Amino acid sequence: MGARQNLSAKQSRRYNLEREALKSLASQAALRADVGSALASAMDLRRILQKCAEAIVKHVEAAFARVWLLNDAGDVLELHASAGMYTRINGTHSRIALGKLEIGHIAWKKTKYLNNDIVHHSRIHDKKWAKREGLVAFAGYPLLIGKRVIGVVGMFFKHPITPAILDTLGSVADAITQGIERIRAEEGLRQLSGQLLRSQDEERRSIAGDLHNVTGQNLVALLTSLDRLRRAIPSSRNWRKLIIHCEKIAKKCLAEVRTLSYLLHPPMLDKFGLADAIREYLEGFGERSGIRVRLRVPPKLGRFNREAELVLFRVVQESLTNVQRHSRSKWAEIRVERHEKKVVLEVRDKGPAITTQRSDRAHPAGVGIASLQERTRQIGGHLEIKFRKVGTTVRVIVPT
Repeated sequence: MGARQNLSAKQSRRYNLEREALKSLASQAALRADVGSALASAMDLRRILQKCAEAIVKHVEAAFARVWLLNDAGDVLELHASAGMYTRINGTHSRIALGKLEIGHIAWKKTKYLNNDIVHHSRIHDKKWAKREGLVAFAGYPLLIGKRVIGVVGMFFKHPITPAILDTLGSVADAITQGIERIRAEEGLRQLSGQLLRSQDEERRSIAGDLHNVTGQNLVALLTSLDRLRRAIPSSRNWRKLIIHCEKIAKKCLAEVRTLSYLLHPPMLDKFGLADAIREYLEGFGERSGIRVRLRVPPKLGRFNREAELVLFRVVQESLTNVQRHSRSKWAEIRVERHEKKVVLEVRDKGPAITTQRSDRAHPAGVGIASLQERTRQIGGHLEIKFRKVGTTVRVIVPT
């Protein structure tokens, strides 16, 4: 009887151990999945790191987890995320000098630090606090790219850390490092793209000004001279016919230069704002295309920042160009709404839907839309295109 009881107890203990092992493996897999999902998201870096810290607390039962990143000067670790017992990122240890405290020491030495008895360890700064909070263990990992440290992940636990959890935390720290590097590289590309777009806008504004103020005025002078010449020469049918022909060519060139100047950069946008610039653009667009465009703008739209006005105007330009070239719709509508901190603009037509695949094969409009999406992102806005069986809607939201 006693032997049977002993066997049953051993089986029960083994079952419990196996169940705990499976539970631990599942938690580690869930941690890796949540961290991977956060790093792949479109959130900003601080929110991504916060999600990673929350995943560590949730899946390996850390008392709290924190992520510090090295500042640009390379001498101070700045707290970017904190989850668990402490969630503030502007507290006592929000800035730690390189080489100071355990976190700064990890970054300085570029080596991980693990301890399952922190209350009795000399390198833990505040042992009374650790004992009062019931903290038992600590794990800290430097975030390394090659030999260059970019930050530290630190975690406190109220239970000892198993070797399996340590391995998982190490792989999570590596994933966070790679994610930070990728996000920073993407941010660098976005900043460069923004600088190039702003430079392009300034160049277009300069060229448009030169076309309007220099080339346009030269053509006006040419037309005036031709008119005077026509009046001054003897009454010869052939000469007059030739001069009239030259006048027609000069007038056509003047009209094209003015149109090109306006398309490059509308002067009305800088002087009077978005609503007047769109109205003036629609007059010329209607004459060139034969498309009737209805404009719905609130009477008191007002002015907002120049970059937002320019992005919205470019959306109107690109959208109507696509309507003219590809949708075969003879009708379009532009609607502008202003809210407290944002402006919403929609351009829709009633032609057959233009899919992205079709536009990419048939014309370079896909590049124009991609450029507008990047411009919109640069100023913190959002652009989306909805394709329907009849008609396409371009919708853009920008902060004011």
